Amino acid sequence: MRLLICAESKGQATVEVAHEALLREWPLLADWIDQQREAFLRRDEVRRSARRWDENGRPDHLLPNPVLVKENRDRLEQAGLWNDLHLDDAVAWFLAKDSVEELIDLTEREFRHRTEAAGAMQPALRLLLGLTTPDRHTWETIEALGHWVLEQDPPLAVWLREGLELVLRLLEKDDARDWHCRRVKIGDLMSLLGDSRKGVGLREDGLPDIDWAAIPGGDFIWQSNEHRTLPAFRIARYPVTSAQYSAFTEDPDYDNPDWWKEGISAPLPAKPRWSQANRPRNEVAWVEALAFCRWLTARYREAGLIGPQDGIRLPTEYQWERAARSTDGREYPWGPEYRIGYANIDETYDRTGPHFLRETTAVGLYPQGASADGLLDCAGNVWEWCLNKYANPDDTDTAGSDQRSLRGGSWGGNRDGASAAFRYDSNPNLRNTGFGFRVVCVSPIDY
Repeated sequence: MRLLICAESKGQATVEVAHEALLREWPLLADWIDQQREAFLRRDEVRRSARRWDENGRPDHLLPNPVLVKENRDRLEQAGLWNDLHLDDAVAWFLAKDSVEELIDLTEREFRHRTEAAGAMQPALRLLLGLTTPDRHTWETIEALGHWVLEQDPPLAVWLREGLELVLRLLEKDDARDWHCRRVKIGDLMSLLGDSRKGVGLREDGLPDIDWAAIPGGDFIWQSNEHRTLPAFRIARYPVTSAQYSAFTEDPDYDNPDWWKEGISAPLPAKPRWSQANRPRNEVAWVEALAFCRWLTARYREAGLIGPQDGIRLPTEYQWERAARSTDGREYPWGPEYRIGYANIDETYDRTGPHFLRETTAVGLYPQGASADGLLDCAGNVWEWCLNKYANPDDTDTAGSDQRSLRGGSWGGNRDGASAAFRYDSNPNLRNTGFGFRVVCVSPIDY
């Protein structure tokens, strides 16, 4: 468009305004030019920042916060610059929104890259780093992505599961700091794509798949320096998960009076605050945990998984402490001192460390925190109900309203509560987001 017209009149050169309206609206044009200039400057800055982030291994501390992400994206989209800019993978991840459509696009890109990379699993790790970035994507968005993945051809889900298995191995290393704060979403993705780890879900017949750890009989140190002796027993490697507990609550025989012997009828199950299938079931009262154990005993006997004299029940505190502390009276399942990143607790409460996830995680995502006998999650995640009365650990009578013991600490507690020697108690009818349980198998059944 021509703004000025050059001509000649009576031998004199003239210049005429072609469109007076443009001059009248010149401030608007000037504003638009300024906005475009700002957008181009931001585009260049985003490219530089994304390149620096990518070249440094994509660390979280170099990512813009969600407010800045939105501000940059809005400006670039309004200027018509984003469509070309997001073709750069690093930029697309750097300014990724909480959008299912965007995550699908990025997932497809990384899946295509798998055949081009020197390491076949590198794109999977890059994708999982992006999907699990803290404060970027909600559970609802990740859940929708997971459903989409399962609707695609199987190789995509298989590839992602292999990536998640590799992440689990990385979590065993002290230097895998990029993954420490990602455990919540890593576990959620595992749940969505199918968590096939032994002891986490259900058997093919629909019964809880309990992975038993064998605890040899013998002496051990109880509390500070008291010596105790226990016969051999088996204890679940993990706390009972949501999937496993739901097998009980969804059984048509859930309200069978044989399960409920403490003077109450079967209550409506509480809706857990976090219902992902592979997380420890929370919001379970002691009386409900007892009923689950009686139901599981009956079902396991029917299936021939335990003998007619064997029974499944809550552990006594003696059994729980022996399994968590081994025989040497160690302070934590892994050793004498707390170690940063070894348990799902609030490390920030007393400045023990930087981690506080503010919720449960899928069981088994703290492999470094395993006990000597291979139990996971004995420190943190959820408090675990024990069979005995708190005031007298020798009293395992299930009648009455006496306070019952809990052990192991929870996601919301500090390192003191996560100590394998720390004792806690609560009302046997109380549900709590931090209360769960694991089970033992004994012979003969003694309650």
